[in-house]
Amino acid sequence: MKFQIDKIPRGWCDKDMILFHACFQCLVDFVEKEKPETLVDWQGTGPEALEAWEEMLACYGWYKHVRKDPWANDSYDVDQDWLERLVKVRSFMWS
Repeated sequence: MKFQIDKIPRGWCDKDMILFHACFQCLVDFVEKEKPETLVDWQGTGPEALEAWEEMLACYGWYKHVRKDPWANDSYDVDQDWLERLVKVRSFMWS
């Protein structure tokens, strides 16, 4: 599967922002292209998996719909919190 980071601008971009957007692009691709809700029985897989799926959806919703300005300097701490939440559930990103 081709991997493209949609929110990286042309020209210079600091590596910390590339890393941030790459992680969330993986999540976006996972949710939108792999459609794991149609392939995985998150409830039947166990409570830990269901909690992870719900956390993935929360991270996805925040990144796609709540986070407005991808380059706002004042959002770095909030971005970091969400990135840490995503990293905690990465082992469940399979379908």
